[in-house]
Amino acid sequence: MSVIYDAKNFVNILKKFQLDKKFVRHVLARNPDLYPYLDIKFKNKKKYLKIALNAQRPDIYHLNHSKYGIWVHRTITTGDLLLAAPKKLHTLENLYKAALLGLSTLDGYTGPMNAEIARKLVEHHIINYNALHNQFKNNDLIIRTTIRKYPRIIQEIDTTHEYYLAYVKIALQLDGGLIEFISKELWTDELICIALKSSGYAYNLFSSELRNNEQWIKIALKQAGEMYTEIPSIYKSNTEMIWLALKNKPAIYEHLPTAYKNDIEICEYVYTKLPRMMEFMPKKCLINHTKITKALNKDGLAWEFLPYKLKQDYDLINIAESQNPLILAKIYEEKGDKFPLEYIKMRNKENDLYSKLPIFLRNDTELALDAIKLNIDNIYFLPVALMKNDKFMQKVYKIFRKECKRQWIIFKHNCNQLIT
Repeated sequence: MSVIYDAKNFVNILKKFQLDKKFVRHVLARNPDLYPYLDIKFKNKKKYLKIALNAQRPDIYHLNHSKYGIWVHRTITTGDLLLAAPKKLHTLENLYKAALLGLSTLDGYTGPMNAEIARKLVEHHIINYNALHNQFKNNDLIIRTTIRKYPRIIQEIDTTHEYYLAYVKIALQLDGGLIEFISKELWTDELICIALKSSGYAYNLFSSELRNNEQWIKIALKQAGEMYTEIPSIYKSNTEMIWLALKNKPAIYEHLPTAYKNDIEICEYVYTKLPRMMEFMPKKCLINHTKITKALNKDGLAWEFLPYKLKQDYDLINIAESQNPLILAKIYEEKGDKFPLEYIKMRNKENDLYSKLPIFLRNDTELALDAIKLNIDNIYFLPVALMKNDKFMQKVYKIFRKECKRQWIIFKHNCNQLIT
């Protein structure tokens, strides 16, 4: 069975098995990676290459183990098996089959080629484009296929090609930043517009003259709000520009002029999109109960940035902790005995909060034991005081032994599945 899980073991088995036709056909159909290790008498026969190329790969190759189970990795791309075959088997038929399965390289292939197969090869991997003969490199369909798979190849396309401008447009539609590699003599308004609509970051590549173009600024901000920090100062107080940037990237609120940071409409828009941005907002802008409720439904951890008055609202507390129970530790820390510890214990059993709790809460023995039962890794977050408590650690040891036994059962079960 070892050769089915690791092809390299084939050369170590008895010679009589390596030369047994029935055995070779059986294992090759189960693991096509065996093909490069076959005896030359099998490699010289077309049917064994056919078996390898048509084999149904199993889900297992190399055995690895972790506490989460067993997994394995593929060894080589199936189509690459053709490259291990004798040159007489390097035919168009076999190459086409290999291309459909996936070839990672053409190194070592000595047979014929045609445009259809060349395009299949390029679809699989960009490396194959560089390995093609010039007649295929200059093929319009192959170039377009290559650019759509790997736009940066535009740097290698002959600029005198009759369709070069069309190729540039395709590349820029996929990656606007590639305008950097296009001759500035070709920078028309159309190309600039295509580049910016694809990637607002292309704005960073522009000269000062282009950066001052209001049309380009608007397109850039609509696509990449972060570009707000790069636009000329005269536009940073322009309300239209600010809203274009905010709608794409609310986080640029931090870079707005003070007058706009104090604008209630802007604050409400931003914190409903990014609730934790409330940390940087004036408390006078955090007054809309409906919008704050919406924000906490999105991110309960934003509760800690609310004004004192709103923190007393138990409706908001319930919304925040329901959305993210981790906020319970912060609420308990602020409210102390006014907030029931039993409630935190209950929620910890459901959500594994222990590692995020402050140390004064982690010192609670009942809370700690419940957390370890839920997730054995919580042992690593025990406070020193608890680790010095012998009675407590005896209970932890019992839980640990039980978990080890459970993991061993899982491991044996996965091994049995692997070999059957």
